[in-house]
Amino acid sequence: MNLSPMAQATLLLTSYFSRVDSDDAKPLTNAEWGRFALWLKEKSVTPADLLTTDVPLLLQSWQDPHISMARILALLNRGHSLALAIEKWQRAGLWLVTRSDPEYPWRLKQRLKTDSPPVLFGCGNKALLNLSGLAVVGSRNARETDIEFTTRAGAKAAAANVALVSGGARGVDEAAMLGAIQENGSAIGVM
Repeated sequence: MNLSPMAQATLLLTSYFSRVDSDDAKPLTNAEWGRFALWLKEKSVTPADLLTTDVPLLLQSWQDPHISMARILALLNRGHSLALAIEKWQRAGLWLVTRSDPEYPWRLKQRLKTDSPPVLFGCGNKALLNLSGLAVVGSRNARETDIEFTTRAGAKAAAANVALVSGGARGVDEAAMLGAIQENGSAIGVM
């Protein structure tokens, strides 16, 4: 996993790497990251710049009641934890994309704008993220007739070359995904 400085800075500011300690700085939420990233853009600063320059000087005009300079500095100083997390993710076969990466789902960015998640983790074919899809979610305790119907819906999505998107939980979600996979279609599980 060869991460750009932009991706590294985004991960440092927005992601958890291990169990949370009460003393740890809380990573920025999607909304907080959206505000901060927008401010950086307005100042012609990239997140990558936060890794190579004097951060207090760079952010001297930054003011937000929920995102203090101390919090940003604490988050940026987690490089060792990030390195360990990257190694763990690689061993597990996971990939990640940040909002600044070209593989990031454009529909997600288009619809959610600055509230779109700054980082997406996954495994499998990353290209599926930008294909058309049919979302199916439902009860975990569905009746057999509902399971059969949903399995057929997944199969029809596969026949139409439309990826099936679901949460992967037992019941309706699982049946739809299995219906697509059994017909050699694509299924995307969003956890």
